[in-house]
Amino acid sequence: MQSKTFFSQIAYTFALAVCVVLAAFFLYMAFPKSKIESTAFSASSSAFYAQKTELSPIPKGSVGAPVRLKIPSIKVDARFEYVNLTSKGLIGAPKSSAKVGWFSRSSRPGDSGSAIVDGHSGYRDDRQGAFDNLGKIRKGDKVYVLDDKGATIAFVVREIKIYDRNESAEDIFGSEDGKSHLNLITCTGDWNVSAKTRDDRLVVFTDRI
Repeated sequence: MQSKTFFSQIAYTFALAVCVVLAAFFLYMAFPKSKIESTAFSASSSAFYAQKTELSPIPKGSVGAPVRLKIPSIKVDARFEYVNLTSKGLIGAPKSSAKVGWFSRSSRPGDSGSAIVDGHSGYRDDRQGAFDNLGKIRKGDKVYVLDDKGATIAFVVREIKIYDRNESAEDIFGSEDGKSHLNLITCTGDWNVSAKTRDDRLVVFTDRI
C-alpha cells in the first residue's frame, strides 16, 4: 500500500511539472513580441565587420569619452553605456532602455572616423526606450555629445537609411574621408518571430559641425 502511495506521489509531481512547463510555454507565446526585442545590429556577413573582432580598441584622439547624448528635435537626453561585440558577433545593446550604447571599438564621437551609437525602441514592459523617437529625426537636425572633459560636440544629420538586419553595411562602420561622423542605430520594421527582433535597422548618419 505504501509503495502505491509513493508511486502515486511521483506521478502527481510529474504531471504537475508538465502542467507548469506547458503554462510557461503558452505564456511565452502570448507575450507581446515587441517586449522582448533586441536592438543589436547584425553585420556578421560583412568582411569589414569581421575584421573588427580581431582589433584592439581604436586609439583615441583629443576628445573625451562620451557621457551624454542630446537630440533636442526629438527630445532625446540619454546617458551612455559602453558596449562591445556579443558572442554572436553583434554590436551589444545597452542594458538600460533609457541609455544609449557607444560601440567602444568604433571612434570616439568627435574623433576622426565613425562613432557607432545604438539604443532601444519599443522596449519591454512598456518602458521608454532612448530611441523611441529616432524615426522622427530629419535631415539637418542637430545632435550633441557631451564628453567627460566637459566639451559639447555638435553633429548634423546628413542621411537616414533603413537596412535589413543581416545586410552588409560597411558604410556604417567605417569612413575614409578623414572626418568625424556619428551614426545612430535602432530597430524598425516587422517583428521576426524566430529571431526575436525586428527585421530592419534604422540608421541615422551625422557629420561633425
